[in-house]
Amino acid sequence: MQTLNSNIDSQNLYNSLNKEQKEAVDLIEGAVLIIAGPGTGKTKLITARVANILLKTDVNPENILCLTFTNAASQEMRARLEGVIGISASKVGIFTYHSFCNNVIQNHTEYLEDLDLEPVSEIEQQTFIRKLIDNLTSDNILYRVKGDRYFDENRLIKLFSEMKKENWLPEKVETEIDKLKKEEIKFKRTKAAANLFNNYNSILKGSHRYDYDDMILFVNKIFQENKNLLLSYQEKYQYIMVDEFQDTNGSQFELLSLLLNYWDHPNILCVGDDDQCIFEFQGARLHNVIEFSKIYNPKIITLAKNYRSTPEILSLASLLINNNQERLINIREDLTKNLIAESDLVKNLNIKPTIQFYSNAFEESADIVNSIEKIYKENPNTLPEIAILFRENIQSDIVSKLLIKKNIPFKFKKTLNLINHPIYQMVITMLKFFANELDKTSFGELELFKMMHFQYFEIDPNDVARISIASGSSRGTTSIRLIIDSAERLKKLNLNNPESIFNFNNLIKALFKKTKSLSAINFVEELINTSGLLKFILNCEENIKIDNLNVLTSLFETLTIESRTNNLKGIEKLVDHFNKIEEMEISININLPISVQNGITLATCHSSKGLEFERVYLMGCIEKKWKQKTSPNQFALPPGLYSQDKIGENNESGRRLFYVGMTRAKKYLQISYYKNPSEISKNLKPEEPSQFISEIKNSESVVCSDLKQLKPKDLQEAQQNYLQKSVLEDKIEFNKDIIDEYISNIRISPSALNSLIKCGNQFYFENILKVPGVKNEALILGSAIH
Repeated sequence: MQTLNSNIDSQNLYNSLNKEQKEAVDLIEGAVLIIAGPGTGKTKLITARVANILLKTDVNPENILCLTFTNAASQEMRARLEGVIGISASKVGIFTYHSFCNNVIQNHTEYLEDLDLEPVSEIEQQTFIRKLIDNLTSDNILYRVKGDRYFDENRLIKLFSEMKKENWLPEKVETEIDKLKKEEIKFKRTKAAANLFNNYNSILKGSHRYDYDDMILFVNKIFQENKNLLLSYQEKYQYIMVDEFQDTNGSQFELLSLLLNYWDHPNILCVGDDDQCIFEFQGARLHNVIEFSKIYNPKIITLAKNYRSTPEILSLASLLINNNQERLINIREDLTKNLIAESDLVKNLNIKPTIQFYSNAFEESADIVNSIEKIYKENPNTLPEIAILFRENIQSDIVSKLLIKKNIPFKFKKTLNLINHPIYQMVITMLKFFANELDKTSFGELELFKMMHFQYFEIDPNDVARISIASGSSRGTTSIRLIIDSAERLKKLNLNNPESIFNFNNLIKALFKKTKSLSAINFVEELINTSGLLKFILNCEENIKIDNLNVLTSLFETLTIESRTNNLKGIEKLVDHFNKIEEMEISININLPISVQNGITLATCHSSKGLEFERVYLMGCIEKKWKQKTSPNQFALPPGLYSQDKIGENNESGRRLFYVGMTRAKKYLQISYYKNPSEISKNLKPEEPSQFISEIKNSESVVCSDLKQLKPKDLQEAQQNYLQKSVLEDKIEFNKDIIDEYISNIRISPSALNSLIKCGNQFYFENILKVPGVKNEALILGSAIH
């Protein structure tokens, strides 16, 4: 048996640990619960403990299981372990809960009832939910006669996800609601929604689909029904470690319990922090930390030595979190938790956090960007050590746009509806053109007109206007497509840049030849490359380029998944499918990561978990954003289903999130709020600072400022930058010569006059440029009769 001293790297790691960390590393037998405050070195501890187990016991690396909550955390842990124990790290089981379950399923498909199962796409899921809603009877409380028929669509998706994460059956939800006799009416809609849960699962099963939350439920069910399989995993994993234990939900806790139940005294280490339980909306339950303590009676070790922040930041954060009642230190009298600054880099600094007050949201964003710009000019290499944090993604809109205008690189991850993005519109427009033209010649005129305005085709807008007028003025059946294919017709139009029209036409004809020989997805790939779209994106500014490349990649992945799962073999079927998606107003939500090397970080406080920065701006800290509230996008749940955060008025979950945001900072922390949301809302009720600011503003560890206003020159510059259009944004250009030509030969009909009165833009496009409309059989018949 090896000792820790036999490995130099392991010994050096062990020697760098503090007293409490060493105690946790040495205690390798039995149940251990580590309460690890922010910046207290929990990943370092887990790495050292794995090495210690391998060196002091006879177990192999594959007998150790480490469960984390994100792929990034798994990768970081494995990388650290490789640096200590070398190639053996590749054999240690380091998984997220979902990747562990996926591994079990892939290795034991014989236990699945359906071998043709595939993950449900977001589009499919929305379609299934709408099918549920369409089948509601008129006596169902969720049935809507007026308004948005699918109002409850996203609420149902969230409820079903929550039920799966916590492993609730409809009967459990109904039982908890029935207990609340006086409040039962409040949860009537929730009860009706929960009773659709089994119907939703039946639709999934009938379609050979499963959703993300099903993976853990599948494995729990397989383990419960196949004792020998469960036994093989129980015997395999003799040492289990769980990171971010406070974020464990009900079904994950059940999985962990199944793996541990074989042992009278399981070797389990759970690392977490009850004060950083911030994912309640994802099913995380602080209750599981308390349950674990009751069931396994673990040795509890508290890590309070912080290697990240200044004493002032830690003092202020502690003052805030002490207002929470549901904490382990309030349940266990033997526990204390006062964070102590231990980093030699910051513990002797005397830098107090500041609370900054602004007139409105715009000035707050502009001032933060201006201060970052000064730092950027002095030392660009410091940007990765700066973060702007906020409660909701929407609060970053002004900041991100101003950063782009000032060419300050940043990293950000936001959610957007792919259908609303210009890249999607361009690709789908091109696909619609070819699909419509394959259906019937000249049925793609509207799309062709739009395509000719795409910047990457480099066609003069005035040339497009003259071609459109020539097509619309023709008494015959001359289409735009026929005109651009005729050198003789084009010559008569005196175009500014006929070469670009020739190139465009040749490209269209070349692509038409490939519509039959290529699959739908291969044609999309060809279209993206040969149209010039990809080249155009690559030539954009860095931030815009990365944004658009991520959108293009997500679009291609979405088209590929939908094509495969729905057996869409031709572009006509592919276009029809996405036409239906648009008609049904189904969102295609994507997580859009903007990742620029050496850029600052923009993130919600939720997303900032696990990160650290020298300088943090915690912005938009107004009560409206931070107060405890029930989301309109979810059904109300009876309190009996959960046991945490019972005191809603105290907003304990919000305070934990604010605490996480504060403790990301190493040296500098600015917390800011504003009086008015914008200049146009000055007549509205002034905004109030978050209650969390009220709880810390009187501390000696913070500096509170008076109202800060930008200089008129700086404000004007910021407003000008903000209002400038970005690349790919639509812009209307009116050609004076063409308008003058039209006026000199004007003969206007009553309907055209009415169009002019209603909307000048519409009149310009319909009556002067004669933009082709959407062609359909009824329109053609109506024109013929007229």
